[in-house]
Amino acid sequence: MRVPSNPLILIGPTILLLFAATFVWIWMIDRRRKHLLYYGGGALLFCIGAMSQIFAIPEGAGPNAVVSAFIYVSSVLVLCDGLLRRSGRGLHWAEYVASIILIVGGIAYFFYIDRQLITRIYLLNFGIGVICLASTLRLRGCATGKLQNASSSGFCWRFRYTSS
Repeated sequence: MRVPSNPLILIGPTILLLFAATFVWIWMIDRRRKHLLYYGGGALLFCIGAMSQIFAIPEGAGPNAVVSAFIYVSSVLVLCDGLLRRSGRGLHWAEYVASIILIVGGIAYFFYIDRQLITRIYLLNFGIGVICLASTLRLRGCATGKLQNASSSGFCWRFRYTSS
């Protein structure tokens, strides 16, 4: 474990931890809103991923890159799943597995087989961007008023007609 020379680097993960705690606290007030647990879980996982990189857990550049990428991708998947569940949809477990295998597998490949740091950075960032874009495209029915299933009609109607 490596101790950071500048303690101010811990401000970001601390703020994420406060977000996670706030989402869980709000969920404890209204337990019907299970999507808040997904938001809190996503923030907590992102905090853990950042702490993994800051403290170099696990030690070594390769294991740390793979583990932190796994945690980062998982955090974005959990957050996007929460967004989709808010509107009556959700991610299937196969989407979790495929995203993690493709992105984290690519990170491992470009560290252990063909060392390319820039490619790993682009792979992680664009992979997370594709996950967010796919979730946004699945949610666009709420903005246009076109619903794909009846279970999300309540949320979309409330969002569209009460937010003005």
